[in-house]
This record gives sequence, structure tokens and C-alpha cells, in this order.
Amino acid sequence: MNKARQIVRQLLEEDVKPLKVKQGTREERYEICPHCNQEILEKHIYLGEDGFFHHSDCGGPFESKPPDLSQVPGWLRPYCEKARDPEFRKEMMRTNWDERQRVEMERKL
Repeated sequence: MNKARQIVRQLLEEDVKPLKVKQGTREERYEICPHCNQEILEKHIYLGEDGFFHHSDCGGPFESKPPDLSQVPGWLRPYCEKARDPEFRKEMMRTNWDERQRVEMERKL
């Protein structure tokens, strides 16, 4: 008999009294858009052609403090360091731009 069934059977057989739920508090930090004063949610950011991050809700560009790499797991750190390289970012922007142009040309055909 598996563990879950044993626990359920035990709970059904015993006179179990409900316990009070414990509550905790924690500090939460988040970024606020300087243009619309709304919280910038995780998937509401895009990198514009100008090289700045943009808030997708209002389109406003902003500078964001890069995350502290000491908090990033070791296996992920090299990728984060590469993403911070300005030359890599320029190449990614160019590659994305070339791909967008190719897609636009195919649509016109």
C-alpha cells in the first residue's frame, strides 16, 4: 500500500482536529516603469532596436540594473556574462533585424 493511501486511511479513521494556518511575511522588490508608474512584470519587457529595454504595456524605454551574477547558478553564469557583452548584443540585434527583414520580404512575395 502506498504512503498516500496510508495517510488518507489514517486520517479517516482518526478524529483529526483542524489546525490553524501559519502565516509569514516577506519583503518583495520589483521594478516600476518610469513612464506609466506600473509594476514591470516578468514577461512585459522587450529589447528594442535602440538597445534599451522597453515596457511592453506602455512602450517606454528604460535602463535596468543588471542582476547580481553572484545570485545566478554557476551553470547559467557564463550565458549571462555573454549576454552582457555589448558586441554580442549588437550581433543579436543585427541577426534579429535581418530575420525580420527576410520575413517581411517573404510576405510581400
